[in-house]
Amino acid sequence: MATIALYKNSINRVGFQLESVINSSDKLSSQLNVLKNVLQGVDSSTCDLQDAVDSITSSTKSESDIVEDVRRLNAKLSEFINMAVERDDSARSEIIREKNEFYEKYSYLKPDCEKKKKKKTLVQKIQDSLKKVCDWCKEHSHELKIVITIGIVVTALAVVICCPGASAIVAGACWGAISGACIGGVAGGINSQIHDGEFWDGFVNGACDGAIGGAIGGAITGGILPALGPAATYARNVGQGAAVEAISSGMSNMAVTTIDYLIENGNLVGASDDIIWSGFAGALSGGILGGIAGGIKGIEKYGLKVENGKVDGKIPLKKYLKYRKMSIHNPDSDTMTLGKYRPSYNPDGTQNWLIPGPDSYTIKAGDTTYFDLGNKTWYEIKNQYGLDDYDMFRLFNIPALDDAVNAGKTIRFSHDPRLFRKCALEWEWNYLKEKHGFIEITQEGDLWYGESIK
Repeated sequence: MATIALYKNSINRVGFQLESVINSSDKLSSQLNVLKNVLQGVDSSTCDLQDAVDSITSSTKSESDIVEDVRRLNAKLSEFINMAVERDDSARSEIIREKNEFYEKYSYLKPDCEKKKKKKTLVQKIQDSLKKVCDWCKEHSHELKIVITIGIVVTALAVVICCPGASAIVAGACWGAISGACIGGVAGGINSQIHDGEFWDGFVNGACDGAIGGAIGGAITGGILPALGPAATYARNVGQGAAVEAISSGMSNMAVTTIDYLIENGNLVGASDDIIWSGFAGALSGGILGGIAGGIKGIEKYGLKVENGKVDGKIPLKKYLKYRKMSIHNPDSDTMTLGKYRPSYNPDGTQNWLIPGPDSYTIKAGDTTYFDLGNKTWYEIKNQYGLDDYDMFRLFNIPALDDAVNAGKTIRFSHDPRLFRKCALEWEWNYLKEKHGFIEITQEGDLWYGESIK
């Protein structure tokens, strides 16, 4: 195969020259001399034509006979070439077959030059590009986090400053990103130093995670809370806070873990467990903190403050919540009954304030909602925390009134509140007028119903 391939051009020139001799109409001798020169380039081991041409050249035959001899020589040469090509192809096929069988059995011996390079598909090209991007991110993770953090914070600041009327979702995302970057950066830096690391490295990691997580959490919170609307009761406030923060923290944790994993490792191989666990942990902690925050928010909406874990700086939050819950009776009713507490009478005609009389609002309320701490508990709270009657009204009556009105309950009285002075009943009616737009009272039987313009 190698010899034929080496001299094929020379042999082809011989055939061409033979055709020239055959077709020549004059100077036959000069054409034969050219043919002899061409034969100098053909190795005798490949095709020995020299003797045949010498014989033709020295022949005394006529030109027509010489041309006929050349024609026969050309036919033999063509036959030789065809046979050589056929054998060459056969040998080549056999060699390829043997080689393929050998490399199929011993693939580890196959050199790179023997390996075929398959043309990559579009998907493979995209995968290669993504791998290069991921490898670059992995190599430059620190610088990339700095760029991401700066980009998020600068964009958030620009939106906050230039677009004050942005939607709740956008505003929530922006403020979440800004506060998250600040808090996360400081916390990350301090944590890094505690563990013998560099403050700056911890700051960069914490700020990046905080910016991303804060933006996602803020957007979720900004989108969900307006849709839920204001909570009608304290319990709903706690529930809303817990639910929103659980979703927000869970999703933002999963997003941050995913992005961190990509930046640090260049792929997500083996990341599923970490991502799922971070989402669960975020939802759990977010739910707890959100419930507490929702509870505090639910208290502060009544005009009360929680200071050092105490409502109004006096009653511990846990105890206050306990009193609030026990003070509301029949909370599921669509009507709330307010009024004066009247005592019953002992056989000797003295008043018994521990047992309500038949005209007391707690008796007239029936199965409707009403507020009552009980005479004993009311005095215990008042004395223990140094409260006066109006303090008790602010701490317990006002929240009960707000919850009832926000829940759309009908407000009715066991006694006409306009006839009483300097007591909770008067304060309740005045609060309903000033805060919730009540304008009139209508008597129906032995009850009085409040009418609101809202």
